[in-house]
Amino acid sequence: MKINREKMIGALLLCTSLFCACANEEDVTTTDGAPKVQLVISAPFNQTPSRAANEGQYTAQATAAELMKSYVVAVTPRGSADIVGFVAVDGLSGVEESLVDLQLRPGNYSVYGFANIDAAELAALGIKEGGTIPANIGTLRTRISSSLFSGTNLVPASQLGTTDFPAIPMTSVAGQDITVTERVNQTFGIEVRRMLAKLQFDFRNPTAKDIELQSIAVSNMTQNVATPGGDDPILLMNYEEGRGTIDLPTDVVIKKLGHSYTTPVLLNKGFTGKYSDTPKTAPQHSEAFYVLESEADKAIKSFQLDFELDEVPSPGLPDKMRYALTDPNTLTLIHRNDWIVIPVTLGDWVMELQALSYPPIGGYPDARVTYDPDRANLFAVTFAAPGDVGFYPMIHKYYEPSDFFYLNDPDHIVPSSTVITMVDPDHIFDADPVMGSAGELTGTPGKATITITTKLYPNYPDKSVEKDYKGIINVTKL
Repeated sequence: MKINREKMIGALLLCTSLFCACANEEDVTTTDGAPKVQLVISAPFNQTPSRAANEGQYTAQATAAELMKSYVVAVTPRGSADIVGFVAVDGLSGVEESLVDLQLRPGNYSVYGFANIDAAELAALGIKEGGTIPANIGTLRTRISSSLFSGTNLVPASQLGTTDFPAIPMTSVAGQDITVTERVNQTFGIEVRRMLAKLQFDFRNPTAKDIELQSIAVSNMTQNVATPGGDDPILLMNYEEGRGTIDLPTDVVIKKLGHSYTTPVLLNKGFTGKYSDTPKTAPQHSEAFYVLESEADKAIKSFQLDFELDEVPSPGLPDKMRYALTDPNTLTLIHRNDWIVIPVTLGDWVMELQALSYPPIGGYPDARVTYDPDRANLFAVTFAAPGDVGFYPMIHKYYEPSDFFYLNDPDHIVPSSTVITMVDPDHIFDADPVMGSAGELTGTPGKATITITTKLYPNYPDKSVEKDYKGIINVTKL
């Protein structure tokens, strides 16, 4: 991957640390007085637990496409920019670790590591055999050169390995210090850190319906463009940041980035009964994207996630459902080399129905309510005797049956939005049912259908979004 010569910064997936160990404590030198030094260059992912839910889960091993396909190692005497050791390797299939042999005389050195960055581009900066490290290497900024990162696009992980995005660029810190002694077979470790971060959404659909995912958007993401002041957004070299900070320009361009699917992604239903008590048993589907390191909105201290979803079969236009990261302590920063897993449990709204009858003394038992096995909002109610009856619909999220509300709840139901209609060809009711009033069954056997439509606030306490909801009650009078 090519880099921008003026400045360079990214946000992906690695960790950079330095360790040294002596494989042989004998004080022996090679014949020319320069001990053989072995550098172990490696590219592990940050083992980052999910910061978007209480369930902490760790990432799996990186794929070959996310590892090193080429690398450059440059060594300078500490305090000097002159390159006295240089190795360039390419044509790798994707490795997490590689060994580099150098001959270095005893002394203090600084090591610079680069992976998946075109050697010609580095040479243009002076990083080559016999070259010099730029004086501003620690503050040099850049952009990701792939056109996939232009505009306001989220870049799917499936694009990695394509012509325009062959590999993830990686760098070490701007000069990792090592000290070479006269011992033989000294080994030093140098880690390179990916200049991008990986966001992985693990979807589960514990509802009674298949759902299509049509688009994903994430707010407050660093855009891969120059700032108004002319700075590129990310640093070329990795930096020893604390987990509470990232190094972005003060005027970095922040945008909502999104991805729309040409063919919607099917999220299969995980229906296991009237409602699911164990939503984690639903099938899991993952979608992943690469992004630059970013900081959450400073006011709400969270990233806003938008998922455009549509039920299958579609009842009409897609429903746009918003999921915000509500806990500001879970995910406020996305660092380079992070692999962040965000569990997303989808939930439709389910109606429970309590139906009561008040037969004469010595009459028949109360009403019997049954549920359609494929639809959680379709009921069959059977009454055995005439008399006063009452219907009490309750609504809750599919996987939270204990947290329900009634149709007169102003916090969850849009005022004056509830409409009740009835088709009663057999005249089993003496009047149409209305909110807050019981009906009366006549002595005539037959069937009737009651339809309830209302509007919910699906993101309560945020009332800026409304969602249509419908329940159907099939009534039988024996």
